[in-house]
Amino acid sequence: MRTLPILLFITFLFGCSSNKVVEDSAQQENKSLVEVIKLNAHPRQLHVNLDSVNSLAQIDSITFKAHFHGIEINNVEDLKLEYDPYSRYYYHDYAIKDNLIFFSIIHNDEVGYNNLYHFIFDTTKGKLVSADLLGQAGGDGGHNQIEIFDYSTDGTVLKITTISSLDEDYSLGYTTTVDSINKIYKLGNEGAILVKSTTVTRVDSIRTNN
Repeated sequence: MRTLPILLFITFLFGCSSNKVVEDSAQQENKSLVEVIKLNAHPRQLHVNLDSVNSLAQIDSITFKAHFHGIEINNVEDLKLEYDPYSRYYYHDYAIKDNLIFFSIIHNDEVGYNNLYHFIFDTTKGKLVSADLLGQAGGDGGHNQIEIFDYSTDGTVLKITTISSLDEDYSLGYTTTVDSINKIYKLGNEGAILVKSTTVTRVDSIRTNN
């Protein structure tokens, strides 16, 4: 005799939870991009290992489509942000410097990489002045990549250290190619400007067959 009231109570709880998700998404959609970032992203740390970021708030599909979908990426030709239902998107960090707001989101794709998109918003102009793909960490098959971000104290200089390794088979064994890449960006009113890039490559051959 008590089954019906219990089922009704469970249905009521589920309905309240579902409505809250919809309401939260709608509220995020109606907020400005800056408000959404400040509400969900972490204050920027000066040292970040992209391979080990955690405890990030997820960007739902409604909010992504309202604020990020269609943004053109400056440093990758013909690339626009498009919502992928098989991926996950996360708010990462933000920092404020005078009239500029620096912030980033992470796209965790289905292949196994964390892709970091960095944005610069000019509050005096009321618009984005820069959107760039600055980091990719993760691995797939024989490839693995580590990305380490180091920001200056005032947040206007970014050094990215990339360690990329690729294992490839050949007839007598395999080779490991390791690229060590250092890039320095200037962050400001003109966007994220690459001012220096150096690469050192090392190739090791491992013989497994005689």
